[in-house]
Amino acid sequence: GTERAQYWGWTNTYTYTKSLGEQVLAASGLPFTIVRPAVIESSIAFPSPGWNEGINTMAPIMFMFMNGHMQIPASTRTTLDVIPVDMVSGGMIAALAALLEGSHAPVYHLGSSHTNALSMHRLIEVCGLYKRRHYLRTGKGNPWVNFVQAHWEPTPVTKENFFLHGAPAISKAARTLSQMARAASVGPAAALLGPTSRALQKYAELAGRNGEIFTLFVPFMAETEYVFVTDAMRGLVARMSESDRDAINWTPERIDWRHYMHEVHLPGLDKWVMPQIEEKLKRPMKALKAYASLLDVLDEAAERRDHRTALLRTEPGGLSRVTFRAWARLLNFKANHRKV
Repeated sequence: GTERAQYWGWTNTYTYTKSLGEQVLAASGLPFTIVRPAVIESSIAFPSPGWNEGINTMAPIMFMFMNGHMQIPASTRTTLDVIPVDMVSGGMIAALAALLEGSHAPVYHLGSSHTNALSMHRLIEVCGLYKRRHYLRTGKGNPWVNFVQAHWEPTPVTKENFFLHGAPAISKAARTLSQMARAASVGPAAALLGPTSRALQKYAELAGRNGEIFTLFVPFMAETEYVFVTDAMRGLVARMSESDRDAINWTPERIDWRHYMHEVHLPGLDKWVMPQIEEKLKRPMKALKAYASLLDVLDEAAERRDHRTALLRTEPGGLSRVTFRAWARLLNFKANHRKV
């Protein structure tokens, strides 16, 4: 999938399949309008400042910032097109109203890069300041560790330097040192070099995981120079009454990025999202089950995915979905019925 996406000029299967979906819709003959939100982050006002849900784009990056990751791949020409989720909701409502009215544009971009660009270098600087303030104020944990973290800020580096000296290279070097320490861990040296080898291996795994995450974001942080032109949405909002404009609150040009990050978005991540990431990292690995039949495989899939779509079924009126849970129940019922 990734190979095919890149062949056609897309960075990954996510962007490629979105393009395919848009093409299908445009060729359907139905009235349509396409809304393309950029990087959706915490609400700026509704339902409350900083509200968030789920692990979104910036959350894993900020988590690594806060835990000491230093070298961040970034281009001086690249922006991270952040847009608060409540502005996206307002923009979607406005686009739907225009579609119902018949005055819609084919595409509405919902982003901030056109009117209030947030550069990657500025983002890293603002997040570094937030990290410093956080660790200087916190009364939790080791005070010496807090002091070091407060003065250990993320730094933007070029894509080339990231792969040469950043997390991927650090992971490789740590693995090599771990192997050397393990090989030399014999006799009296074992008491010292054994724990050293294990610690290096653990650090190599951490750096490797960080490197893998940042590698996914490299095309958007360090390679491209893009602007989502929002003229269509701005024109739509300009036609509204003052009360409707206030309700929609499409005002990305007014966002003060330092205030938004320090007082709204990052505190929102601390409250709503960071605990989820920490819980996922602490969750113990489950032992692999021994499957006696395909039903056992489906039961485990239902346990993990529950109400997610497993199958799409063609009906006279269109498509209906079958969840993993419903599919497992149906097959188990049939299996038990046959036994009887």
